[in-house]
Amino acid sequence: MDKQLIKSDVPQPVDVRNSSRQSICVACILKTNRTLSPAFLLDLSAEGAFVKSTEVIHRGSEITLLMKLPGRNGAFELTVQAEVVHSGRYLQGDGNFSGFGVRFRDLTGDAIGRLNEVLIAAESQPERKYILF
Repeated sequence: MDKQLIKSDVPQPVDVRNSSRQSICVACILKTNRTLSPAFLLDLSAEGAFVKSTEVIHRGSEITLLMKLPGRNGAFELTVQAEVVHSGRYLQGDGNFSGFGVRFRDLTGDAIGRLNEVLIAAESQPERKYILF
């Protein structure tokens, strides 16, 4: 899924991740200090994610993501704190949407293990571009 910035005056974000990302589609809840709203994770790495949302969240904002991810022993709930590292309006085949990249903060060892489990499963099933939960 290719994303393009609509505004030409907004610089393209530089991918500074140290880990690979996997395309997924997982519903989540976005929590800010003012709102609680539905959102979707469109890609995931051990360090962060790309979030599709109707909310406009600015770079540097602190957010919480509440999600349910697939696991070997069934789905599990995960709550992560994250910092927004880029945001904008993006084009997609069916129109445009707001979205932003986040970097996870202060992950526990258990959370890291669970995220790695999801990433390994997604990588081992390349015929399934999205994991739906």
